[in-house]
Amino acid sequence: MVRVCLVFFVLGMLLLESAMGQRRVVPQGGVTSGRAALNALWRNPVFQKELVGSYGIKADIEPGFTEEERVYHDEIVNLMQDDPDQAIAALKEITAIEGVSPRFEFLLGNVYFQEDEKALAIEHLLKAIDAFPTYREAHKILGTLYVDAERPRDAITHFTKAIGLGAASHVLYGLLGFAFVGTERFVEAESAFRMALILSPSGPQSTNWKQGLAQALYNQEKFDEMVSLMGNMIAEKPSERLLWEMQASAYLRDEQYLEAAKNYEMMDALGMGSPELSKQAALIYAQEGLYDLAADTYLRAYRNGTAGEVEGPLQAAEILMDREAMDQARRLLTEVRAMAGSDLEDKDMAKLLRLEAKMSETEGELEGARDLLVRVVDLDPIDGKSLIMLGGIYQALGEMEKAGFQYGRAANLEEFEAEAKTRHAELLVADGQFAEAIPLLKRAQEIDPKVAVGKFLEDLEDYVKRRR
Repeated sequence: MVRVCLVFFVLGMLLLESAMGQRRVVPQGGVTSGRAALNALWRNPVFQKELVGSYGIKADIEPGFTEEERVYHDEIVNLMQDDPDQAIAALKEITAIEGVSPRFEFLLGNVYFQEDEKALAIEHLLKAIDAFPTYREAHKILGTLYVDAERPRDAITHFTKAIGLGAASHVLYGLLGFAFVGTERFVEAESAFRMALILSPSGPQSTNWKQGLAQALYNQEKFDEMVSLMGNMIAEKPSERLLWEMQASAYLRDEQYLEAAKNYEMMDALGMGSPELSKQAALIYAQEGLYDLAADTYLRAYRNGTAGEVEGPLQAAEILMDREAMDQARRLLTEVRAMAGSDLEDKDMAKLLRLEAKMSETEGELEGARDLLVRVVDLDPIDGKSLIMLGGIYQALGEMEKAGFQYGRAANLEEFEAEAKTRHAELLVADGQFAEAIPLLKRAQEIDPKVAVGKFLEDLEDYVKRRR
């Protein structure tokens, strides 16, 4: 008893010193988190108040204390806001007393929570629960800390315990939803976020719960529901880039590609666009056969991008050429030449020349294609794709020896060996050199077996045997 009185006397002196000394303001930042959906919550003073603002006694779900403890408890609650360091020093003295109310461990955990000392906050809140297992408020704060610490299973344990003890708030259910997302329990996450929205007043926090709900719907492939939800949110906040992107992702997963492209175009019109989004829209247009629109959008992305970045439009031109949209591909290649000119790096110039050669070949201009490809392989002697193309051009021009030489060069490159040997074998067969083609086809099949090549090899071997 003497020790108890002495400790409370020391506490009283600490409180007096704090009242007379310089007080510092408690930072409003709260617990910080790297996850975008939770950042705003940790910084929100209303959120902090809901988490740590209840210090009254609730029978059966929170421990009580003696009248003497009550006096110091109330003093410390006030001190926590004005001078957390003094509050921590006082609470360390009190919690060292055997048999003292677990409410002081709870207070100490809350001060550490305010001071962003998460590990210490968890330690003392666990002590409070060990002493009083049905401590509802302690379970709530622990769940919150475990969400921030990316320990979702522990968060679920304490949140569900708090709910079982009668807790019900939009913050609790919203954070429980994020914990369920963290364990990929998306059905439960959806239910938790819906409860949070039922209990939530309108405001920034309800936006967080809606975004969490959208994530839960996305992972359950409930794309129609997600699209509808994001549409309502966009109507409320059309300047929020994330909302447009989330809705676009749902459209893509639901194979509503043109709807996704519309989102990208709307973002561009609202000043939230980027070259990357324009490229995504253009790729969708190309896939859907809207080649003029694809070319226009690719060009816009190129013109709005960083000077000298030609990989995108060159790749786009290749995509359009694969879809036989030659006029649109030519527009892209012409634009690259006009904008980049002689500033192109060798690798980009080589790709540009190869694409121009492919276009010339398609249009029957074999000599022009040959001349362009010769320039390519001079720039990049290990460009296997261009070596094989050049071999094909020489073969079409009837220059078999030169064609075989280019196929041989390409065959020395591991990535292109199988294709080059197959093409070389076809060349030899066309020239009547049947036996010489067989080992090339066998090697190609060892590297990359193909049904058609295998059948060709089998027929060729039978033919050679019959000729003997």
